[in-house]
Amino acid sequence: MYRINGSENTMVQIKPVSLKQVGFEEVKNLQEWIVKHPECLCDDSDDNDKLLIIQKEFAGWDDQSRKRLDLLALDKQGNLVIIENKRDDSPYDVVAQAITYASFCETMTAKRIIEEYARYLNNDEKVAKEKICKFLGQQIEDTEDIDINEQQIEDTEDIDINEQQIEDTEDININRQQRIIIVAGDFPIEVTSAVLWLTNNYNLKIDCVCYHLYRDGEALYIDFDKIIPIAGTEDYQVKLAEKRREENESKSHKCVPEYRDYWIKVNSYLRLHNELVEKGFQPNEDRAKKGRQTFRFHISKKLYFFELRLSKRDGVVGVSVYIRTDIERRSNFYKQILKTPKIKQDIENALENEVVWGTGDPDKTISTSITWNREEPEKSIAWQMEKLSAVMKVLDSVSK
Repeated sequence: MYRINGSENTMVQIKPVSLKQVGFEEVKNLQEWIVKHPECLCDDSDDNDKLLIIQKEFAGWDDQSRKRLDLLALDKQGNLVIIENKRDDSPYDVVAQAITYASFCETMTAKRIIEEYARYLNNDEKVAKEKICKFLGQQIEDTEDIDINEQQIEDTEDIDINEQQIEDTEDININRQQRIIIVAGDFPIEVTSAVLWLTNNYNLKIDCVCYHLYRDGEALYIDFDKIIPIAGTEDYQVKLAEKRREENESKSHKCVPEYRDYWIKVNSYLRLHNELVEKGFQPNEDRAKKGRQTFRFHISKKLYFFELRLSKRDGVVGVSVYIRTDIERRSNFYKQILKTPKIKQDIENALENEVVWGTGDPDKTISTSITWNREEPEKSIAWQMEKLSAVMKVLDSVSK
């Protein structure tokens, strides 16, 4: 870093210093700076990249562990964020430590999260709940439904941000993957290589934020720089992780002749029905010949795709609709579906079956099952394509 001397048109270098050199501490100083300015860990250009600190020095684990998590936060998607701070260099075991905390946090219910936030605020749970809903962009009233993590749920004490349970309805599976942010003055190769391996191969959400402290006379300056993921590469890393998962899947799944024959018939049906291809259905010869349990229809120029899953045991085809686009558009698209009873009913009518509405990361899903007739597969395929076309018509009306 340099200080500009305008009158002499020169630059004066500002020397970096460590927290230890200036007598600052991890908890007393660095942690409190982040608590008061959590935006230092976020992307200023992304309105959805914001954090709400809900507890510090958290140790309320169910297993009576004495380990303390530096900071616990929520992001705009309602996911818990584990923030681990290190003064100066990050130790080699910081990744394992953060993952341990994330595993502990996975079982926390929304009621428990609200209780912790109320303790942090030194206020009652009603105020804590209102602040969380406001942060997530929700309006809360006694008679209104509350939507946490992009789900429509009843106003009840059984709200669960991470593992949601709803009274008198079927449990809904939502994103259970927590985010991790590691903050340190430096990251050794042992840490960065481990983080990259986990993010690329297992799609774990781990950010590494490096801070730099500078002294200029009596003045001190600090800068926070996210080194993982590298700015602009987030989508690439997600796609890379998906590619590697598919590659691993191809190695672990053997070709099943019955599946292969069925998917080949699906491809043949599409080739004979140009109107389906014009709608965006694309045959996938390579996928069909591999004879796997699942088959994906990547619909051209759409926000979504269909995935079919054969079941030999009960003779049905599972159908999932994945919504694939950027986070903001995906969220708005799915919210519109969930909050419009007619749209939901139209989709259920199109599939002629009960639909399971769920959320996940990175995709929102709509899933059900339809009949697979082994004796007359061509008739089954025709009927299935008819159902998917009807669903497509409803989804296209939403995306306009």
